[in-house]
Amino acid sequence: MHTNGFYLIERARHEYKIATLNTIMKRITDDLVQTQKIKKLIEERSRIVKTENLEQRMQMRREQLQELIAARRAHYDERYDAMEAATTGAMFDIDWAEELAYKALEYERTHSR
Repeated sequence: MHTNGFYLIERARHEYKIATLNTIMKRITDDLVQTQKIKKLIEERSRIVKTENLEQRMQMRREQLQELIAARRAHYDERYDAMEAATTGAMFDIDWAEELAYKALEYERTHSR
């Protein structure tokens, strides 16, 4: 009986140690699982934030490009307007020069006789 009692006590201690270790392992495992879940959530959130930032950056880049294109168009419009004005001015000058030439010819014809 004495041996059986000693054996039962040792067995109970052993089982207690195993149960304690199992409880500790379960807690560690739960913590790891929770940590993995949190880590996964952080990664997903980070990816979403990166995507949002990327989309925001792309949107800002699009806006910058549109502003640049608008500025270029305005510059080309100004150049075109200037070229058009110069051409119109030149045509006006040519017309005016032709008119002066005809008047000079007329004057010459009239006064040379």
